[in-house]
Amino acid sequence: MIGWTASMISYIPAFLRGLGIIYVIIPMVIQLWPGIVRHVAFLNFLCPPNAYLQLSEPHAWKLINATNIYLQCRSAVHLGVWHLAPLDGSSLCLADAEKVLIYCHGNAYHRAERHRRQLYQLLQDLGFHVISFDYRGFGDSSGTPSEEGIIEDALDVYKWTIERVKNPHCQILVWGHSLGTTVSTQALLKLQSENFPRQPDGLILEAPFTKLLEVMYEYPLSKFLIVIYPKWLILSIIKAAVDKNRLAFNTVECLPKLKMDMLILHAKDDKRVPYQFGHKLYKTLQSGSKCHSCKLVSFDHSHGLGHNECWSYHGFSDIVSDFSTAVKESKCHGFTTVDF
Repeated sequence: MIGWTASMISYIPAFLRGLGIIYVIIPMVIQLWPGIVRHVAFLNFLCPPNAYLQLSEPHAWKLINATNIYLQCRSAVHLGVWHLAPLDGSSLCLADAEKVLIYCHGNAYHRAERHRRQLYQLLQDLGFHVISFDYRGFGDSSGTPSEEGIIEDALDVYKWTIERVKNPHCQILVWGHSLGTTVSTQALLKLQSENFPRQPDGLILEAPFTKLLEVMYEYPLSKFLIVIYPKWLILSIIKAAVDKNRLAFNTVECLPKLKMDMLILHAKDDKRVPYQFGHKLYKTLQSGSKCHSCKLVSFDHSHGLGHNECWSYHGFSDIVSDFSTAVKESKCHGFTTVDF
């Protein structure tokens, strides 16, 4: 036993040297391969092989009144798109739709992820035609994601949808979740600057953030690195990597320029994108913006909704339905907050 202990002790110097080498290498790796930060931002590699996904068959995911389309974009990228018609079967064709919602999902996985499907079904039950798609490099969509690229994808899907909606009174809403909040915001700002003839009637942002750099500082890995390294070093390395990858995702700069009604949804126990970001966006809009109205709905920690489960709140359908009705009847006014 004494011999075994002495043998173990003899390894301690080598172990400590190994830790020292790792300590030095980690910051160097991020500096030398800044593409790591891009992978962390998109997480599109967190996805099973397409052969196992069956994304071309929505019914395999137990979705009703759903069809799959492959849309070719301007950049010769093919996007996997789902059109989910209302559950009651009252309208299966986009041409005569009364309500359409275009959904921009967050990072990681694909359009069939569980919490996304749960939301689609809730929206279908409310009478919406739901258009959901995977950005380039996600799911069964081709290409490689970039900030400019996935914003272009959202624009192309929006315009494709509008071309097929023939009802002039159809309500058009856009919903962004997490990464999708900045994608939808920037895409709609481009639409607005183009004076596109059919602008959306409202924008719903679920778990939004101000800008990528700020939210990346809140990542668990970033927080861990800040504990073991000088804070200034880690923050400067992350910033340099974000800049080199041309990833701004600056929602706080773009959102105040949009001219429409908005609804912000955020759970206070969201650990991936903390509630402070959604609240800051609301305050920014309130202090000076072109938006017609904005309502901030927050969900208390006690509900345990986190980052992905807002849809499961028992009154969630009413929140969405009330917003849709208020937009349609032009009853959205000013800035309001509601806590559940």
